[in-house]
Amino acid sequence: MASKRAIIGTIIGAVILAIGAASLVSNLGLREFAIDDTYAAGAPIPPYSLSAPGGTVQRLEVAASSFEARLTTPEGGTRASSHEGPEAIEWEHGPSGESVLVIESASEVSVRGTLYSQADPIFLAYDGFVMISGLVIMGFSAGFGRRRPRGF
Repeated sequence: MASKRAIIGTIIGAVILAIGAASLVSNLGLREFAIDDTYAAGAPIPPYSLSAPGGTVQRLEVAASSFEARLTTPEGGTRASSHEGPEAIEWEHGPSGESVLVIESASEVSVRGTLYSQADPIFLAYDGFVMISGLVIMGFSAGFGRRRPRGF
């Protein structure tokens, strides 16, 4: 028969293991980011950078009196273009990789759209560590429930 502490430790370890597994499942696949940003005239506009798998279509609508857009894609090419008035910028990833869109304008800029990105691999490692710690807690609880070692 397991002791009360062993049962409690096993339950806590199982909960931690379940949290790690749920987080791992939620981090798989594509993530959708809705963007709705407005920048004042002359304010610096941060670059839009994302890592996405091949074949995903990215789309941003930029509204400004005039602006320049520079897009660097995983294929290694950089496309620069000047625009007058509101414009939709759309591109498709060829191979998997990172795209960077830099927008420069002296007037007020409004950026709206949807970007699709894949999860950062470091989060998958974090989820693995959480699951391993749950297993370790369960193992120690089962071991201590059997016989209390010396020194504890």
